[in-house]
Amino acid sequence: MKINRKTVVGLWHHMTKKHKTTVHHKLKHPRMKRMRRWVTMLRIMPGKRFDKCNMTLGKDIFLISAYGTQASKYHYIRRIETCVHEHGHSIDGISYFKYLTSKAYRARKETEAYKTNIIMRFVTTGELLDPSRLARILRHYKCTDNQIHQAYREFAQLVHQLKLGQLSTVLAQAHPAVKDAVQYLCTNE
Repeated sequence: MKINRKTVVGLWHHMTKKHKTTVHHKLKHPRMKRMRRWVTMLRIMPGKRFDKCNMTLGKDIFLISAYGTQASKYHYIRRIETCVHEHGHSIDGISYFKYLTSKAYRARKETEAYKTNIIMRFVTTGELLDPSRLARILRHYKCTDNQIHQAYREFAQLVHQLKLGQLSTVLAQAHPAVKDAVQYLCTNE
């Protein structure tokens, strides 16, 4: 699969149009300044870490950098993963009160979102992300050790299925954001 700036911009335009989302620059947006205060006050994550994370509130996606700028192939792949991850959050209609106040809810939503990263990395490059590295990311969200271990098991199972060549089964069960993105990428190569 050819991954370049045109691929990334096309996917983002397709997904924002299909799912009626709007993309904003996170660090400049007033809502994100307020959210940063809440996240740090509730000790969900430090402000510096918050500044490095993309975020979705309803149909608004807040990115830390523009998706259409020139970059390396690796960064284009990451921007595809981000597109699908954040649109997954938007499609799911996350309750941000629950997200801020419930570790279990936060762990479930992030586990589902990071599964999209595993699938999209495999679809775009044939590479498999490390399940333990992804599970450790949940520490930044203040998830418990049990929640992190559960995420690891789910990630490892997904990676195992992909290693066994079960991509069609994985895609059949995948999040709608993954299905939309894969369909777009396959028809616009």
